[in-house]
Amino acid sequence: TVFAADDRVRTWYDALQLVFQRRLNGGLSFNTHYQLAHAQQTQPLNWDGLTVERTDAPRDIRHAWVGQINYVLPWGESLTGFGRGVLTGWQVNAIANYQTGEPFGVTNLAARANTGGAPPGGQGTDRPNLVGDPELPANQRTVARWFNTDAFQQQPLFTLGNSPATVMHGPPQRRIDLSVFKEFAAGGSTRLQVRYEVYNLTNIANFQNPNSQLGSPAFGSISSTGNSTPRQMQFAARLLF
Repeated sequence: TVFAADDRVRTWYDALQLVFQRRLNGGLSFNTHYQLAHAQQTQPLNWDGLTVERTDAPRDIRHAWVGQINYVLPWGESLTGFGRGVLTGWQVNAIANYQTGEPFGVTNLAARANTGGAPPGGQGTDRPNLVGDPELPANQRTVARWFNTDAFQQQPLFTLGNSPATVMHGPPQRRIDLSVFKEFAAGGSTRLQVRYEVYNLTNIANFQNPNSQLGSPAFGSISSTGNSTPRQMQFAARLLF
């Protein structure tokens, strides 16, 4: 638990991490780790400065997994001379990661409570009423309607909505990167390394959180992949000395 200068503002972070590693053996090594975590915070609400609310922290990522594998390809071991020098020693390295999405809340496009302030993350607006389950089954989620928009209604004027600060978590993020490389002796201690690298091998689209402002024409839809990298390939040569 972390306390800020204002003792009403606190943060909690609880996590469990599991790690498994295999040291290089038979040309193969890998390691993987999984993390289960929950980040929360409390802070006073702006409309009265007294009410304290406990909710998920902005970077609350519940599940995160990373795996890495490196394998020395067993090519050309029976060869000699030039063929052995060209074919042996190639290595493949792959890194995969997955994490669940970040939390978000729903706010009104235009304030209705007339409080002169907004809840945390409210961007100058206030929250509507939550009147149903905002979650959609996975097979019904699309970029045009990622959550159940019918679960929210504008509250009556000059009243506070009952929607919590965090109602859901956004889309997950996942990616696989791959590289193939080899080092060639170039005389003395000098080596030439050649590499072929692919980022986001499967070209997965990783989406940002949906629009969460009730009253916006884009409410509930996703329009951005943020800084997510599409599939990219590159060749490289590096001289090591």
